Amino acid sequence: MVNRLKQVRSSLGLTQKTMSSRLGLGITTWQSYELGKNLPGTEIYLKLAQMGYSIDWILTGAGTMLRTPLEEKPPGSSDILTPDLIFQISLALEEFLAEEGLTRYLKPEERAKLLKLLCKVELKSRIDKRLTGESPTNSHLLTFSQQKAMIRAMIE
Repeated sequence: MVNRLKQVRSSLGLTQKTMSSRLGLGITTWQSYELGKNLPGTEIYLKLAQMGYSIDWILTGAGTMLRTPLEEKPPGSSDILTPDLIFQISLALEEFLAEEGLTRYLKPEERAKLLKLLCKVELKSRIDKRLTGESPTNSHLLTFSQQKAMIRAMIE
């Protein structure tokens, strides 16, 4: 993910200082993202999505760097992870980590792996639902107990 954040900035032709300013961050915060010392918050992912970048690509490397405009998405594309859905998954993850007292024990790259894993599981679930004729909705986010089990397994 670190390299993809650098690629986003480079594709815009911006310095770290200009990029951080555009996102409403201090330069050291953006630098910590590019160095992999910290993980961007969900508001940064949403801002990058508003700038036209694919959150799926930033988090996982899957797909293309730039988002497909809504009007060009294929019919039935509700199984695609939207910025809003990724935001919801990220919030659920952060809430869980805080409630379990695990926030301080995870490095940014471990948090990114967890978020990526949760997004992949959610996407697979949405595709499976679509194949069985069910309508995938944002209300189908993993249950808290499912998240807890996955996170515990990954940490141990």
